[in-house]
Amino acid sequence: MKKLFLFLLISIFFMSLVSAWSYDNSERYGDAYAYAKVIGMHPECEGNVHGYYCAGKWYVDVSHVGDKLYIGYGASDWLSCNQFGCHGPSGTRFISDGRRYLNDNGKVPKYILCAHDRTDAPNGDWAWASICGGYLGDYFSMYNVKCYDNNDCSSGQTCDKPGDWTTWRCKTDPCASVTCEDKCENSIRYYSGYCSNGECVYQTQTCTYGCLGKLCAEDPCKGVVCDDKCENSIWSHNGHCVNGNCIYDSEDTCQFGCQDKPFLAIITGQGMCRDDPCVGIVCDDYCSETSLFYDGKCIGGECTNYKEKQYAEECGFVPPPIPILSPIAQFFVNIWDWIKSLFGG
Repeated sequence: MKKLFLFLLISIFFMSLVSAWSYDNSERYGDAYAYAKVIGMHPECEGNVHGYYCAGKWYVDVSHVGDKLYIGYGASDWLSCNQFGCHGPSGTRFISDGRRYLNDNGKVPKYILCAHDRTDAPNGDWAWASICGGYLGDYFSMYNVKCYDNNDCSSGQTCDKPGDWTTWRCKTDPCASVTCEDKCENSIRYYSGYCSNGECVYQTQTCTYGCLGKLCAEDPCKGVVCDDKCENSIWSHNGHCVNGNCIYDSEDTCQFGCQDKPFLAIITGQGMCRDDPCVGIVCDDYCSETSLFYDGKCIGGECTNYKEKQYAEECGFVPPPIPILSPIAQFFVNIWDWIKSLFGG
């Protein structure tokens, strides 16, 4: 009598933690020998794996030895096998070896694979064998998603995750070609920019002194000291900086030129104009040999413009004795002196 081999119920717990697994079973009756083997693997992701999320599709590679290979995707798809094959609520579902995608509206179902074999011997003996493996039950905590982060999307796209995993999608990044460089325009500095919805958002700073390239220009009067000065006999004082230039509120003309030591003049409160160099100078008369120099004038601190009187007795000149004239000669001298007096001589 033919021996029936029922697959073990415990096979529903045979989901291995390693990558691949296999189970086999054989049956012999008389001259007939049947052998069935099922080979499966732990689900793998075609794309990028992020924990239990696959940016792509989960799949398994399956194969078998025997007449046929069947698959079920949940508790409601339980497969029962007999000498005629394996059957489930939806009818017989046999598959070929190869890659099987595990996807039910984005979730990954647990699965069971069953291999079946029936052998008929020439003498009329026959035998059948089946074996199941996998884990039949509810869904794995695994999901097929369009993307999990930006690395799952094409260049120029971002992973948009506004809701639960069913809504995650790659979308064109409006900021992909936007560069938010620092800039300065119309006395406003824009810096630390970032792109939001295709537009640059900046922090701003008002530039009191306008722009210099991408930065605010510095105060042009920074470091400028407007000291008093005296140039070309003009004393400029009470200065302040405007747009980098010194403006002086007071300018005095120095009649006698500028001080040689302006710093000393400032600290003594005398200003930077030179005092009259002739103050306190007396131009006394003086003799040079027998000439008298008198009525001198002070100019530029020096006595000059003297008048000169030659053969001055004040300078020790001794005139020669006057000759005694005859009465007639004296008469003519007197007439000559009278004539000179008439003409101012």
